[in-house]
Amino acid sequence: MSTNPDRSPMFSSKLAGIVARFITPMLRFQTLEDCYVFAVESYKWRIGTQASPSKGLVYIAARRSYLEFEKVYPIESSSDLKAVLNQQFEGRDCIHLIQKTANHQSLVKTFIFDTKLISALPAFSILLPESVVLHAALQDRHCKSVIRDEGQSWFLYVRAAHFSSQISNIICGDLDTFSMVNGVPQDIEEIDIQPSDKPALLMKGLKSISPTSLLNFIRYKRQQAQPLPWREIGVSTVAGLLCYLSLSSFYLHWTESSASKIVASFGSDVDLVMTEKQQVEELQLKLNKAQQLLLQHENTWPVWSTLLHLLDNGVSLSSFQWQNGHLIVKGTTPVATGLIEALTKLSYVSRATFTDPTRRERDLDSFSIKIEFRLEAEDAKK
Repeated sequence: MSTNPDRSPMFSSKLAGIVARFITPMLRFQTLEDCYVFAVESYKWRIGTQASPSKGLVYIAARRSYLEFEKVYPIESSSDLKAVLNQQFEGRDCIHLIQKTANHQSLVKTFIFDTKLISALPAFSILLPESVVLHAALQDRHCKSVIRDEGQSWFLYVRAAHFSSQISNIICGDLDTFSMVNGVPQDIEEIDIQPSDKPALLMKGLKSISPTSLLNFIRYKRQQAQPLPWREIGVSTVAGLLCYLSLSSFYLHWTESSASKIVASFGSDVDLVMTEKQQVEELQLKLNKAQQLLLQHENTWPVWSTLLHLLDNGVSLSSFQWQNGHLIVKGTTPVATGLIEALTKLSYVSRATFTDPTRRERDLDSFSIKIEFRLEAEDAKK
């Protein structure tokens, strides 16, 4: 975590305090099973009663709800490093803290959260790992700590801007073993943090985290897009148009019949009435042709459903064209090799093939695919 050098420490501290007071009513402590609010009792912070996870904004994730590890990458470019991390941790709910090191390398601390915890959070939230918040509270001390939680303890080593933590397990069951495994000096301060001491330290750490650093922990959970029911929409639209044409045809027949009855009483105006009758017959002919065209038109719902399926899977479309009963789609995607298999799994697609070899440019595959549909089979079932 870093601060803006243009701001004085006093200003940053005051701003962090204001932000902390603002988010405290929306602060939650989230475990794998439950969500708790923070409360004050006898002038001391404590983790209070259970609450609904959907009512919060800032969540401190319990240490046993995520994995934490560090790795050095021989990559200096931020964009290249993010691309590697996205590919390495694809499909995982994780947060990366990146710190530049010497020799054009990057030290990345990764937090991978349990899917059970992620599913309990709202669509938008700020998710802070417990070890990050306690490090912020103790970063002015060179120390190693054992944090005693109910049921399971864990260990934390703090040295200025660096920290590491480990959940107690069979291999690493005490502070001495943790120090040996992680290369922690033996002659530094040891802190024993009891469950009653932790809420106050968490609040202190929250106030010590700069507002700009909170941006690293913002999560936005995309809601999975539901495919539109193109078949039902198409059937309803055609049925509505057919009803409209039927009513129009009935109206024209009624108009023609009324005009025929009035002709006899017109006398010298017969020619004018006959002209109007001819116009009505011409309009009736046009309506009949429109009705036949709708009955003969192919269903288009598979085409639009296929295009939406490609867009939902990260494909950027550049063009699409209907030719001789099949669809030609062109575009770009990070990896094009899996598109054919994904398309052929669709129930309404009979065959999908590349019309040209794919081209790799700027980490994207350019492709052109011909897609054939099972429209004849679908029509036969009707």
